[in-house]
Amino acid sequence: MIFPSSRIDLLIKVTSDLMWSLFGQRSDDVMRAEAADDASKYVVLTLYFAFLILSTIMMINILVALLTKTFDNASNNAEIEWKFARAVIENQYRTMHGIVVPFNLITEREDRQKNYQSYYEEYLFPSITQRYKSKYGTSFPLSDRGA
Repeated sequence: MIFPSSRIDLLIKVTSDLMWSLFGQRSDDVMRAEAADDASKYVVLTLYFAFLILSTIMMINILVALLTKTFDNASNNAEIEWKFARAVIENQYRTMHGIVVPFNLITEREDRQKNYQSYYEEYLFPSITQRYKSKYGTSFPLSDRGA
């Protein structure tokens, strides 16, 4: 059965009215005023409220799914983030001066920094250091990400 053009136009108008009503841009008064008789007004209102209820349920389900995915990503990365934060803190304590503030000006800090750098390069990360030096030499590479 082929629909006349007026029915297709009506279907497009009803669909657009329902979609706009989902975002609060149309009210049921507009659709009720365009209905032909009382029976069609009740059908329009019933379909309108059923559509609003179902679309609200779907939007809440999508929100719950997004929050669940975000929580799962955060909980999966929590251990890695904790290990990284701990490594940063340990590195800060390792490179801090062991002598209290007024007396640390007297002692040599550069020697300790060189000792720790050689310790990192030779004992902790020898393979990473070797790969880095073979690829970049002693220069610092530019970031791949744009500023």
